[in-house]
Amino acid sequence: MEYYELVVEGPYLLVKGFMEGRMTCIENAEVYFSKEENIARETLSDRLKEWLGVVETLVHVIVDEKSLPEWEKTLKEGGNNIEIDLKSARKIENASFDFEMEAFTPVHGKQMKELLKDVPEDVEVVIKEENEEFHEVKERGIYTAEHPYELYIKGSVVGNFKSVLEIYRKWKKNSLIILDKIYLTLSD
Repeated sequence: MEYYELVVEGPYLLVKGFMEGRMTCIENAEVYFSKEENIARETLSDRLKEWLGVVETLVHVIVDEKSLPEWEKTLKEGGNNIEIDLKSARKIENASFDFEMEAFTPVHGKQMKELLKDVPEDVEVVIKEENEEFHEVKERGIYTAEHPYELYIKGSVVGNFKSVLEIYRKWKKNSLIILDKIYLTLSD
């Protein structure tokens, strides 16, 4: 299934409340708010506003292709009454995020490697750096300078939006994985 990024002008809570209320009227609608899913916003203006703490006026929302026509109609018609406006709708070509994994026991290292293999077919894991070392440690204690095992993996996950989002949510629960924001490649 394909997904689209909508840019809606209006206060975040108003847009979110309006869309969540309307979701009950649109059968099987999928809606993801960029702010809640840690999806990077595309425009420099959005980033500057975020850094400066200015009130958010552009809300980025991801919707599925089946419900897109209904969302476009709803946001144009319903938005007139509550001062929100649909600015754009662009198809998502793919989604990606960078990650770093660190493990200090062979058990955790094995878990990390299994996570990398356990991805859907429409997703590719690109390893940019991988280092696995076994050390002979003479002293073992809570403040040991060296670990008997170390695994470091740095890479990217690229693919279908929904699959990438599911991997991101799953990996986010693991404290041994550091995740960057999700970036979208949009069509023109």
